Amino acid sequence: MPADPTNDRLMAEVHYYDPYDFALQTSSGYKTGWGEIPGYNDRSTWGQESWVNTAFGYMKTTFVDKGIPVILGEYGAIYRSSLTDGILTNHIESLNYYLNYLTSKAMKNGMCPFTGIMDQQKTTDLPCLTGLTEHYCEKMPSPQ
Repeated sequence: MPADPTNDRLMAEVHYYDPYDFALQTSSGYKTGWGEIPGYNDRSTWGQESWVNTAFGYMKTTFVDKGIPVILGEYGAIYRSSLTDGILTNHIESLNYYLNYLTSKAMKNGMCPFTGIMDQQKTTDLPCLTGLTEHYCEKMPSPQ
């Protein structure tokens, strides 16, 4: 971190798009699922819950615990609206779990999260956001 010429004005911003093959990859071979959802196995072999816990814990011990605020300025995954039937249903469940897990862990580790959802088909119907804003944004502390 650079030296802070004005006390208490320095902060860090991080972005999170792991695992890439779930969050951002658009070419063939992308994954439609994330996390330990029973019966759904189309997920990466890395970048799951334990990796989130490690990465966000590192942000806490490196910055937050030293009084440096952290913004999780971007995170999310592509909403793959072109999927069909059960695969789309499972993808929405998985995406919703991913977003809620990341949001929850960010807040528990003292970060302020800002999510971004990308839709491959550019539609406006994003069912994975249901409840996310209402559930977490009300819990953010007021600036002092």
